[in-house]
Amino acid sequence: MTKMITKIWMLIALLMVATTGYAQNTVNLEDSDDKDVLRSKVSFSGTNLTAIAGSNYNKLKCFDAVLSPGQTVNVTCDATAFSFAQKKETTCVIVIALDFFVGEGDQMVHIDGGGIKRIESKSLKFSCKVPANATAGQLMVNCIGHGHKTSCNVNYKIKKGGNTNANKQTSTSKRPSWWKEREPEPISRCDHPLSGISINDLCGEVSVRCNDDEDDSYEFAELDGLIREEDRTRTKEESEVILGLEDMNTYHIRPNSIVVIRTEKNNVSKFEMIVGSIWANIKKMAEGKSMELEMSHCVSGIKGTIVAFEETGKESRVYLFAGKVEVTGKKSKKKTMLKAGQASIVGSDGKIKVKKFDIEKGAKKFGIPMKDIKNHYSNTPTSSSKGSSTKVSSSGTISEKVQKRYAMQRGTIKYKYAKGKQTGEIIRTFDSYGHYERVASKVKGSSATSLNIYRGEKAYKVDTKAKTVTQSKHEAINFLNITEAELSKHKLKKKGTATVAGKQCVVYGNANEDYYVWQGITLKKVINSKDGKIVSEAVSITQPTKIDANKFKVPSNYTLK
Repeated sequence: MTKMITKIWMLIALLMVATTGYAQNTVNLEDSDDKDVLRSKVSFSGTNLTAIAGSNYNKLKCFDAVLSPGQTVNVTCDATAFSFAQKKETTCVIVIALDFFVGEGDQMVHIDGGGIKRIESKSLKFSCKVPANATAGQLMVNCIGHGHKTSCNVNYKIKKGGNTNANKQTSTSKRPSWWKEREPEPISRCDHPLSGISINDLCGEVSVRCNDDEDDSYEFAELDGLIREEDRTRTKEESEVILGLEDMNTYHIRPNSIVVIRTEKNNVSKFEMIVGSIWANIKKMAEGKSMELEMSHCVSGIKGTIVAFEETGKESRVYLFAGKVEVTGKKSKKKTMLKAGQASIVGSDGKIKVKKFDIEKGAKKFGIPMKDIKNHYSNTPTSSSKGSSTKVSSSGTISEKVQKRYAMQRGTIKYKYAKGKQTGEIIRTFDSYGHYERVASKVKGSSATSLNIYRGEKAYKVDTKAKTVTQSKHEAINFLNITEAELSKHKLKKKGTATVAGKQCVVYGNANEDYYVWQGITLKKVINSKDGKIVSEAVSITQPTKIDANKFKVPSNYTLK
């Protein structure tokens, strides 16, 4: 009889895989002490399941898994919190969040689909379909009860050519009725100002507290959480976190590490490394700004580089993979400039020892993608003879000579437009990091389309009815490389941060205009005119693999004015 039941269950499992294309995976998590216990069971979809991180206390797990476009993702969290002292069971706060992306690596862009659910209950279910154009997904399930927390994170790879019978994905612009935009919030409870740094990605147990507080003040970190000045970020065993700066630079904090964000002074941003190892990808600093990482025995000046740090207490080690880093011994005050492939070791005496290391082996040790190191060199300006010029291909190839306007290589952004009762739509398409750009605007109820094409420093206003082209100089503000001088020129001041289309933006403004900027791209613009307020706001962001170069061509048969 037992064998028969076993066969039946095996047959059911095989049928599930055969009919759905993936299996449902279940993990049990628990966090407890002498007074209380929290137990949760998380079930989620995916194949090729690989556990990538966990915890000695079994309160968090991280996985890699695979899905296919069009498939239905089912997620369930059942939880119980029991108080030994009160001898009773209570409900828990359960949060399920699922995000989908297109692109790869630093070029990944969030797209509509998935969503977030939050409830105070013993059980929460979630279901959605994988968008047809998704390349990656990220699932986060958090359960909180009686002062305890369990977490399950799943990084999905979207494999093409999956379930061919899946229903077609409906319009991703329509979100479920329960969808709520997640406004990023500070993690720690201290009253220091925001640092402009947020949690870009995490896995395992990551927590944050004010540096002046005790260890029992640590708060669990969540995606998009904001870091304050003087915050201390801690990773536990098999845990990692990526801290993202406003200028798209990143710090990757490795397991068993502690880093403190110091108050910015005189345009110098400071990180203090207490223990552990981290690596930084500093693509470019704004003019007049610099960054320092302080360790026990040395200080490193960072600008446009990929560098890793190790702090043991006895020694402070710096490994340079690309760019330049100046290392200063605290006690000796001596300085040395490292070259790629060199590492410095500084002890308590402040003396700097320099040695060579294998870049490929070092990248593997710190978890640095080799493509990031190669990209650094491919995007680094090189010297050339006077008067030479460099062309940029509209297919997406960018020369070292072209200054990037956006951090994204190419993309299409849809905006909603409003001026009083007049509404409309704007579609911005760009390539080669904004060197080529097309902006098409259409007012609701009108058949006419306003078209502007930008090619480098030239702007073209295209009149499709009169078949004329008006050429002028392209003088848009380059927010990706904004300087204090340019901010002063346009009378702009940094007003803080805000979320537009799910992206955390830096807000710049003056008496007449406000710009909401993400990766150098203005996702929202508010103009206060005599005729009333004019607002254009992004509603969707996509990143195609290729854009037709003809979109950026100026019609040759039109009259040039």
